[in-house]
Amino acid sequence: MQRLKKLIPIVLLMTVLFILSACGASLQKPTGLEDNNESTEVVENDSSNETENKTKEQDSKKDKADKKDKNVDKNDESEEEEEEEDKQGDDEEEKQTTQLAKEETKEKQPKASNEAKKSNHQSTKSSTTNSDSSTSSNNVTKKESSSKPAPKKETSSNQSDNKETEQSKPKPKPKPTPSKPKEEKKTVTLSIKISSSEVPLGATQVTMNDGETVLDALNRITKEKGIHRDVTGGGSSAYVKGLANVYEFDRGQGSGWMYRINGVFPDRGVGAVKIQPGDNIEFLYTLDLGKDLNANLQPYRR
Repeated sequence: MQRLKKLIPIVLLMTVLFILSACGASLQKPTGLEDNNESTEVVENDSSNETENKTKEQDSKKDKADKKDKNVDKNDESEEEEEEEDKQGDDEEEKQTTQLAKEETKEKQPKASNEAKKSNHQSTKSSTTNSDSSTSSNNVTKKESSSKPAPKKETSSNQSDNKETEQSKPKPKPKPTPSKPKEEKKTVTLSIKISSSEVPLGATQVTMNDGETVLDALNRITKEKGIHRDVTGGGSSAYVKGLANVYEFDRGQGSGWMYRINGVFPDRGVGAVKIQPGDNIEFLYTLDLGKDLNANLQPYRR
């Protein structure tokens, strides 16, 4: 296209010159007054000159056209090279821009994700705040509606006020009930001894009740410990025949069982003497009617 545009004015110049040369030849034609010979010579000379001139002009024009074509070709080549260089530069710039765009997109992606998270967090916060505000507004409206006193139920409000005042009053603390002193169990100490080497029951405590006798304490402890006993009679006439499978007269005609309270041998049977808390009761086996035990029967708690 560029070459065509450059050739158009050249073609126009050639046509103009051709037209001008044709007009000059027509003007130099003979008027008929001159001789035919001269005219023919002149015409021949003119035609030869014109042809020479035309050939020269055409040659010069061809040279100019060739030079112009060469210049155009050179310009075209230089322009093509420049266009190729421009294209290469443009390609490199596009590559650089694409790389930069990729890097920017990579940098923007975490930012966008963070911004999205922030926006989501903010949206959740806003939703929660909206829900809180809605709930608070609902609570406020409920409170306002509940705080509005109903004119028809004045008596109930007064009653509720009275109840609140009564509830607000400090309740009197209940008086501490005096704790009853625990009744201490009444006990006595009782032991059974045959000899220094034979002791069926060492000194042990036995619970007792008011009005009980030595026989009551003996029956209770022997039942608890599973010790054999053999008692005849009851009350003041009760008599202990054997304890721990040892009977009277088993170890001689003067052998048998005796008892002692707080170091005293009472002159009555075991069912006649009442006991008291803290008494020390001993059942001893004698071999000689109490002489070996230094027994001195005495009246006790009559």
